[in-house]
Amino acid sequence: MPRIPQLIFVVPPSVHVLDLTGPVQVFYEAVDYGASYQLLYCSFQCPVTSSAGLNFGAVMGYQDVKAEPGDYVFLPGMAMEYIRSQEFKQETAFFDWLRQQHRKGTFSKTYKAQVVS
Repeated sequence: MPRIPQLIFVVPPSVHVLDLTGPVQVFYEAVDYGASYQLLYCSFQCPVTSSAGLNFGAVMGYQDVKAEPGDYVFLPGMAMEYIRSQEFKQETAFFDWLRQQHRKGTFSKTYKAQVVS
């Protein structure tokens, strides 16, 4: 039986809710119609509060995600104030994890490309 690809949605602090929930909804519906995907959610901080003030409960740490080649990592947009902050720039272990996923064949979709470049 073939492995089901994981769609890994990173839920960062100050996430733009629509940037997260739009793609999640598309893939959720695709699974409802028979597509083979497993949706996972992770973060590098917990708890997470969106840019609009919506709080997210327990989200697994990105370190606990076992991504494999053929999986996808989605990093939705965040408030620019947070992207420019020292707090975000100090998440070097998370950036290293993202680069590692890319090197091993996990595909990444970043909505704010300047974040990981």
